[in-house]
Amino acid sequence: MRNPNEYSIELNLYNKKNPVEITRFFSVVLDTRKVNLSAQNKEKLVDKLYKKTKVKRKDDSFNEIFLSLIDKNIPPIPKNLLFVRNIEKVDLNLILNYEYKKMALGDNLIEFLNLDFNNFDDFFKFFCTFFFLYLDKIPEEQLCKIFKGFDKNIIHIGTNKPLHIANKELLKQCSESFYETEKDSLIKSQLLFRNFVDYIFNNNREKRLSKLNNAQRFYIFQNINKDLKEISEDYICDYSLSYSIK
Repeated sequence: MRNPNEYSIELNLYNKKNPVEITRFFSVVLDTRKVNLSAQNKEKLVDKLYKKTKVKRKDDSFNEIFLSLIDKNIPPIPKNLLFVRNIEKVDLNLILNYEYKKMALGDNLIEFLNLDFNNFDDFFKFFCTFFFLYLDKIPEEQLCKIFKGFDKNIIHIGTNKPLHIANKELLKQCSESFYETEKDSLIKSQLLFRNFVDYIFNNNREKRLSKLNNAQRFYIFQNINKDLKEISEDYICDYSLSYSIK
């Protein structure tokens, strides 16, 4: 399989019963507020670069270039644990993110394919990132202890949502209780989606697929593979696919 960084998969899933629903995506992420530049600070640096380069700010056309320069010089630490190689070496709190928003799942899919589920640390990253999958399986009392008073039934609107810092050791103990029962099925799902990606981008160079574009191969595999078809029966998939040779 090729380097997954060569792929671009923008993927969103919508429930067929309510296509316009906004999904509540519970995920445990790194609290990077103290180490990453805020949007306000980035804006100040962009202003300085406009002044330093004497570029007239007519239509903000240089914003993207300047922001790329800023990220190159001060690379942000990703919140998503799937993008962190060694969590133990990152001295940051784990917090619960529970925004109501549309989630682009393509990047998560690619990183999921790179996980080694025979390694508990990789399962822990999956468990945290896709925490919503396990939310209803964890006893309320345990959830409350892990996230210090968190109640999944309370909806907080606006910017006054409480910050739920996870007790990392309790969170690990919780994930350990799922590891043995989840590992094999995740390895099986990983193989399914690796085959899916290989089929979409025709990585095996099959002649019968060479005249089809990525979207057509996506549609075919989604409908001919029994396992994937069962998974996708309840969802509408909105996607954009591309492949680049670097």
